[in-house]
Amino acid sequence: QLDAGLASHRRRFGEPRGFWLPECAYEPGIEGPLASFGIEHFCVDRSRYERSGESMRPIRAGSTVAFPIDWEVISWVWSMQGYPSDPLYADFHRKSLRGCRPWSIGGGAYDPVAAAGRAREQAHEFAAAVASRLAAYRDAGNDPGLITFAIDTELLGHWWWEGPIWFAEALRALPEAGVRLLTLTSARAEHEPAALELRRSSWGEEKDLRTWDSPAVADLAWGARGIELRVLREIGAGRLRGDALRRAARELLAVQSSDWAFLDYTRQAGDYPLERALAHSLAAFEAIESGGEIE
Repeated sequence: QLDAGLASHRRRFGEPRGFWLPECAYEPGIEGPLASFGIEHFCVDRSRYERSGESMRPIRAGSTVAFPIDWEVISWVWSMQGYPSDPLYADFHRKSLRGCRPWSIGGGAYDPVAAAGRAREQAHEFAAAVASRLAAYRDAGNDPGLITFAIDTELLGHWWWEGPIWFAEALRALPEAGVRLLTLTSARAEHEPAALELRRSSWGEEKDLRTWDSPAVADLAWGARGIELRVLREIGAGRLRGDALRRAARELLAVQSSDWAFLDYTRQAGDYPLERALAHSLAAFEAIESGGEIE
């Protein structure tokens, strides 16, 4: 999985130095495999158990560095009460008979000019609040703090139509508010990692791994593990090679996608996640049974 993710990144953007783990999920020891692939840093969500201010520093994780995302700041955007819920914004879920979205969240007719203006106002509110948070941390006697703001970018422009306007204005407003923008690679060079505890955690429900590894999704979890062991056994026995091996590996990765367990756990998509997992499983077994080259 790590190799596939890195190969995809190299093909599009070049050599990576950091890695975005799915759902910021952390299991103690994963920093070892990351380091073996040359990864220097990754993000984690420690908000379930971290103490006040601990998110403002990176954390040493073996030879790598973990950056705790700042859930306080992220919640200003990524929550039911966050900026995207403003009454002026387009209501993504209500559609007309022809599939248009003519209503605002407040129930009235959508006014794109007013919505864009509100997005810019919120961008400046965001910049001021971030600057205040960093100043309070520094005034408490700490070294300059770091806020790791990392969200699923599908929010910007997809669920939240005005999100790109907000984001563009925030990029202008933050430096004006005295906040310096930098990448994690630069932050790693400038901020000394702290010696803090890293526990099993994720961005998921209750901030643990129950969404993907619990009795509620045991059939998917054990099924994916079973196919993984079967593929490894066939490789070890020399019965899986060439195009069949490539197809089996590709379908195995698809079976292991975190989306299926997530959708099944939250009951958001009916039988769809199970159907997808079963279809990829069937394709993997077809590749295994073919043995060698596939026409």
